[in-house]
Amino acid sequence: MNIEQSLAVGLEHNGQVLTRFVMRPATVGDSIVAISKAPTVEEEVDGVEVDGAAVQNNLMLRFYKAAEQMQFIGVPDLVVTGEMLLTLADEDGDAIIAAQDDIAKKRKAALSGLSPTTTSLPSSDS
Repeated sequence: MNIEQSLAVGLEHNGQVLTRFVMRPATVGDSIVAISKAPTVEEEVDGVEVDGAAVQNNLMLRFYKAAEQMQFIGVPDLVVTGEMLLTLADEDGDAIIAAQDDIAKKRKAALSGLSPTTTSLPSSDS
């Protein structure tokens, strides 16, 4: 399950402007990779300096995650990176976020017709 979308401005690569991309649904692995690749920010919380994934910018993480989910059409050898996506025009960022939201909704809709499996936990007779 994938969706195809377009960027308004696009990304220059080897003398051509890439605008068409395909986005697949996100996985837990995509989130883990995004967290590991995104730079951490130093932030002060209640007077204490904190450094780490817990205070990373959620929007930045979203683009690093998108880099794991997407591929530009026509250039399968191009590895999309979070750094690359952060250089895009703002309206292109909006298109990427919309594509992430659309593919998540599409997956949820596809799964909503399936019968849920219920697992019951053993009762504790203490």
